[in-house]
Amino acid sequence: FFPYTVIYFISAMVFTPFQSLLINIAGMAFTSAFRYYTGIEMGKGYINNVLEKHPVLNDAFEQGGRFNLLMLIAIRLVPLLPFNTISHLYGSYRYPFFKYLIISVAALIPRLVSYSFMGKNVWDPLSASFLTPLIILLIFSGCSIFFMSGILKISIMLTKNKSSERKNEDE
Repeated sequence: FFPYTVIYFISAMVFTPFQSLLINIAGMAFTSAFRYYTGIEMGKGYINNVLEKHPVLNDAFEQGGRFNLLMLIAIRLVPLLPFNTISHLYGSYRYPFFKYLIISVAALIPRLVSYSFMGKNVWDPLSASFLTPLIILLIFSGCSIFFMSGILKISIMLTKNKSSERKNEDE
């Protein structure tokens, strides 16, 4: 019922930053696994349909029938993208589970560390102990958006090159 960020903050308010980090990692690993398996059960949904309607975007996500590893890393680093939707998407495509889980959790760790320290210092929001992790989180988020954008552009460019090579071979 609460956004994940609120849960991160609450656990950091109750536990030490290290304990909060471990609890949040375990919770996100469980949520990632659960949503992945619900994606398997639900099958293809709206996002899959959108990807199929836009072949260039679909090819950027898929490489040889598998989802692009760099795309998963890039998507998980960006905090603005809906976590559960991405988990459903990768589950519905039956991306290798352990690879998916390790990448998803590893990409969340920088955010969880920042949230753990911010939550511990939430009662003093103008202190350096609160603002430093916030600034680091904002910088990390901005860099991850540029990273995702770059990966998407490179994937699309490679896909276009492959399809133009296929057309040349067919002619």
